[in-house]
Order: sequence, then structure tokens, then C-alpha cells
Amino acid sequence: MNVSSVKGYVFVVFSGLLILAAAVLVLLQWGNRSTFSLYGKNYGQNPAGGEGVSTALLMLLSAAGGLVTAGLLWMLFRGGRAIRRGHRQEAQEQISRRLKNLETPPPAQKPE
Repeated sequence: MNVSSVKGYVFVVFSGLLILAAAVLVLLQWGNRSTFSLYGKNYGQNPAGGEGVSTALLMLLSAAGGLVTAGLLWMLFRGGRAIRRGHRQEAQEQISRRLKNLETPPPAQKPE
């Protein structure tokens, strides 16, 4: 076994245990109810003392929101790297054009 395959096994086991722990946590919260506030609007509160919102549902939606946020941050950093790469490439092309103009001899002047 090489280091790469050992690293792969460690990553798979670690991530699998974390996913299993998250699934158990959500399943244990399935019957619990809670109040929830989104942008100042309260959900799950009944004026007559209602039940509330499922805690497991809130956890699943929070996990989905975290994944979406992570994806958007990844896109933000990739976009920034692409912009920097484009500026660098444009600067190299501009330097190449200037050097090409320096290397070409000036047009011959006609004698008068």
C-alpha cells in the first residue's frame, strides 16, 4: 500500500463516520418540535400554544443551506482566480506585443 491509498482510506472512513453521526443526530431529533424565526418572522408559534416546526427538518434544511453556501464560496474563489489568471495572461500578451514591436526594424525611409 502506498501513502496515497492509505490517505484515501482515512478520508473515506472519516467522512463516512461523520455522515453516519449526522444521520443519527437527525433521526434522534425526528419527534422534537421547536420554534423558528426567519428574517424576523416567527414560524411554528401558534397564538393558542401550537406545536412548532420539526427540529429534524430544520437540521436538514440547515445542512442543505451549508452545502449551497460552500458551493457559492467555491465559485467565488474560482472566479477570483480566473480573473487574476486573465489579467496575468493579458499582461503577458501586452508585453509580447511590445517586444515584437521593438524587434521589428523600422520601415526604410525613401531617399529624397
